[in-house]
Amino acid sequence: MADACQSILISPSGYAHHPGCHHIAPEYLDNPEWARLALHGVSFPPVDEDRPLTVQIGDRTWTAKRRCPDC
Repeated sequence: MADACQSILISPSGYAHHPGCHHIAPEYLDNPEWARLALHGVSFPPVDEDRPLTVQIGDRTWTAKRRCPDC
C-alpha cells in the first residue's frame, strides 16, 4: 500500500496487520485491545523481533513483534 495515509493495526497477540487483512473480523476494529496507528506518507515498516513497532495511546502501549504474513 502506498497511500498518503494508511493504518496499521496491532493485535493483542503482537501482530501488525493492514486494516483489510482477512484475519481481522469487523468487530476487532472497535475492540480496545487492538491499536490503530496512522502512517502519513510512510509505507508499512518492517516488523520483527529486532524491529518491533510500538505505539502508545493514552496510558496504554502496544508492541508488534511480528508482521502478519498475509499483509
